[in-house]
Amino acid sequence: MGFPRITVVTPSYNQGQFIEKTIQSVLGQGYPDVEHIIVDGGSTDGTLAVLKKYRHLRWVSEPDRGQADAINKGLRMATGDVLAWINSDDYYLPGAFERLAKAYEGARKLDVVMGDVSVVDEGDRLIARRRVIPYHYRTLLFGTNYIHQPAVFFTKEALEKVGYLDESLHYVMDWELWLRFGRAGLAFKLIRAPLACLRWHSGAKSVALYSQFAADSATVRNRYWRRGREGSRFCSALLLTVLRTYYALKVQAVRLALRGAVDRPLRFVRAGRRGTGAGGSAG
Repeated sequence: MGFPRITVVTPSYNQGQFIEKTIQSVLGQGYPDVEHIIVDGGSTDGTLAVLKKYRHLRWVSEPDRGQADAINKGLRMATGDVLAWINSDDYYLPGAFERLAKAYEGARKLDVVMGDVSVVDEGDRLIARRRVIPYHYRTLLFGTNYIHQPAVFFTKEALEKVGYLDESLHYVMDWELWLRFGRAGLAFKLIRAPLACLRWHSGAKSVALYSQFAADSATVRNRYWRRGREGSRFCSALLLTVLRTYYALKVQAVRLALRGAVDRPLRFVRAGRRGTGAGGSAG
């Protein structure tokens, strides 16, 4: 694949204070063939006024059934060879698309590209760096979601092979998609550099609703871990605790060996304040 056409989908709802930076981060790539689709859920905060300023955008504003529904709607509209979604409070870093295109250029078989992210607060101050490590299915299932969604790109062919986001999930639909990518035997490549900024602030789902990730996570893990659905509940819970501890430690060990650093969970970092951390649902 040469330099591919890239489609970026942005789900949006009342993020008018941030969405212009997201739009400008795509425009600022200077990439020759990019499509930016914004699927707005009916914002009432001035978001639409921002969207109307940019004639290159494809956008709709109408009620949806949640974030996964909005993203899927945009992905189905996409005409690109390589797809991604980025939330309306996150943004790409300069040169991200050029790095992506070079990864795909000349690749005989490449389905998914994933990179690092920088975590910033509401004022764009750096909080943490999230370092990606090679894909490993069991580590992803039992450890932490160490694949950072704003810095993930995948081919349209790969998405059509595994299917779109699971709209029954509200907090871990990205993680569940990465698991399906792995089960399908897709080819991954790492870019060991930050491609995007993830904004960590009090209004973000990752912060405001962190405790609710647990229920979605349990649903997904039970779906893909047959042993967890068999035998006694006590034994399954004990085994899961052992597995999660082992693979969480493995994530950090691999990260230290390959990247020279470990990342602390972002739940230990206060939104809007400078500090050291990493991870949220991503570890």
